[in-house]
Amino acid sequence: MSELSKGSNRKCIFCEENATSREDAWPHWLLRRFPGSRSSTMDAERGAGAALESWRTKSPAISVKRVCRACNNGWMSRLESRAKPVIESLIDDRLDVLDLQSMASIAAWAVKTAMVLESTGPPPEWFFTNEERARLRSDESLPQWTSVWIAKCLEHSGMYSASKKLRGTDSVRDESVTATVTTMVFGSLAIQTRTLRVRSAVPPNTTVTVAERTGPWNKLTLQVWPVHLEQVSWPAKMGFRGEAGLHELTERFSPASQLSD
Repeated sequence: MSELSKGSNRKCIFCEENATSREDAWPHWLLRRFPGSRSSTMDAERGAGAALESWRTKSPAISVKRVCRACNNGWMSRLESRAKPVIESLIDDRLDVLDLQSMASIAAWAVKTAMVLESTGPPPEWFFTNEERARLRSDESLPQWTSVWIAKCLEHSGMYSASKKLRGTDSVRDESVTATVTTMVFGSLAIQTRTLRVRSAVPPNTTVTVAERTGPWNKLTLQVWPVHLEQVSWPAKMGFRGEAGLHELTERFSPASQLSD
């Protein structure tokens, strides 16, 4: 939240004003609950076919110098205030039914976090566009072809996150379909976002299919965006167990060559 040096010429990723504030990718209330552990892992994939590069930290705190004070203390703070009680209630098993507002808050918060996380890298590697980030700021509109799920984690007590960029099938040589998948875990709660990018000629109402690895995903994950039901029951029928379970969730949409439209 501190002010940047006056010589900084970076722009806010959400509104293009000067980046005058630091945004904590993981808010303090989550860092206090999960103050660094062996499971605090950040992952990134650089291009199709590349292996995930992983590193472990004593503290999962990440400060991003790419937001302005107005965004940080305005709409981002308001979104945080709405999402926090829902996320904490899910972690603590104090919430067994999510309504429309709760699902929308989780989805918007998760996509905002995915956008902030990717801004820790250089702009040429960013997936989300200026327009998509601006729409999220203006009215919390999520990017087209975005899906968000939540899931229960068992035997996991730390924080974890992984980002993967996937490309289209080998037959689609112009890479007309790409995707970014971000998986974030806070103790017993996992949130996964996936946004697709298709060629401009594809109408917005087109159904784009994405192959998943074999597994009972409908029993393991609950979709909170797009909203198909007025409410969903928490938790799902099954959960992901330990580090192996987190790996399966992270690799859910691999291999990348399975994307098609």
